[in-house]
Amino acid sequence: MSDWYEAPPRLIWVPDSVESVSTRGFVGRVDAPTSKAMLLSDIAAALEFPGWFGHNWDALSDCLRDLSWLPDGPVTLLWTEPEALRSADPAAYEVAVDILDDSATRATRPFYPVLIKSSTA
Repeated sequence: MSDWYEAPPRLIWVPDSVESVSTRGFVGRVDAPTSKAMLLSDIAAALEFPGWFGHNWDALSDCLRDLSWLPDGPVTLLWTEPEALRSADPAAYEVAVDILDDSATRATRPFYPVLIKSSTA
């Protein structure tokens, strides 16, 4: 198991399966989105974003830094097969990774974005 909770809160890459990730607190998961719209929608659903979420990059950043509507404690976002978005829309992938990385360090509570690369990539 990958036990990464002692590391600084930053974007975490796991070259394994989702089952290998040790998690605590609220856990949301997105699986292999292939477009910006799909990623935004999937993250919003996984982390139960409020209705005011604007489905754009700025709104994603705002929500990931807040997360006050979720139960107390750490929040983990598992993103399986991020290479699907990287292949389909490299620009969206780069922006998403930047936002996740920034949010991990600026969130008002512990936030752990975990990108899980498929073993075939």
